[in-house]
Amino acid sequence: MLRKEDRIMIEKQGSFFTRTAELAFLYLPCMGKEALALYTVAMVYEESDHEGLCVLLGCSIGRLEENRRQLERYGLLKTYYRESNRTYLWKLQEPLAGDVFLRHEIFGRWYLSRFGKQRFDEMCTRFERKPPAKGYLAISAPFQETMAEWSDASEQHYQAHKPDIQMPQGFDYQTFLQISELLFPKIARTRDNLALIGQLALNYGIHANEMKKWVAKAYDMKNATLDEAKLRYYVTHIEPREMTAVSSYQQHPITYLKQLFPDVPVNEEEKRLIERLLSQYHFSYELINFLLEYALANCDNKLIDRYVYKVASSWKRNQIDTVDAARAAVRKETKETKSKQDKPLPSWYYEETTDGEEVVSDEEIKELLASLGGE
Repeated sequence: MLRKEDRIMIEKQGSFFTRTAELAFLYLPCMGKEALALYTVAMVYEESDHEGLCVLLGCSIGRLEENRRQLERYGLLKTYYRESNRTYLWKLQEPLAGDVFLRHEIFGRWYLSRFGKQRFDEMCTRFERKPPAKGYLAISAPFQETMAEWSDASEQHYQAHKPDIQMPQGFDYQTFLQISELLFPKIARTRDNLALIGQLALNYGIHANEMKKWVAKAYDMKNATLDEAKLRYYVTHIEPREMTAVSSYQQHPITYLKQLFPDVPVNEEEKRLIERLLSQYHFSYELINFLLEYALANCDNKLIDRYVYKVASSWKRNQIDTVDAARAAVRKETKETKSKQDKPLPSWYYEETTDGEEVVSDEEIKELLASLGGE
């Protein structure tokens, strides 16, 4: 739980005043004005505390924490904590360029699903990188000209110290890399490409041997590059590979949905939901399948994004990462809900009412008629 007196040290990484259009047109609609206000205030601070930020922004400490988490979700903030002196370190991150944001694995899809194709296309046009005007010849010096003194020792030092790319765990790279060099040359086997291939394979339940075929089809021989858009299209338009599993929960989530409803195709929105649970929440197949089953049971066999993400976020915050832990959380919540429902209603609930009208007895009616000269 955050405390108002907790100290916050703030560091900036990148240039923050050159991406105002991205913040206004892309980040603000997605994460909300309160989160953007926190980001803007943090840009001009080097040190503060929770209470100071709450007063400045006019929000509760709970809202401050939620807005901070929004910045983390959109890659604008990395948060670290030191228990010994209860100090937080905030490292502000530079916003993505507009075209990069719209091509992002999660953000681009989320923006399209939330605001629609027309708005998405408008943003693509707005942030399109313009080619040089006609009649101009590119004469910029290539970066390689500055590398004349680069040596083998320099290369070895660079390879040993360069930032490492996190490779997805669980993909059979040993089998995949047996692919022919004619189909997927070594020059294209960069860590970026291999990380992409492994992540897509895991997200869509594709075996390494089958992935060879799609990578070969997506490789552009003419330009010697891996076409990410083509590869993504291929893997999202095939049926997931059937897996031999100890239990049905161990199947790929798309296969699991097909098993639950054999006559109902898994649509694109549901596939994107599953991919986000895999890529952003880092849930296992088993946990995702249990979550899907739980959501379907509570939403009349509908996969409602908001409900699924709400439950997923709750499990993530509570460090629920196994089916047993999730099942225990569901039972606890169900028990608490039932306990609230079983509480006796107040006595006034059972009393007969006349919607605010005063009840008049027969004797009172007779007296009233007599006073009026009636019978």
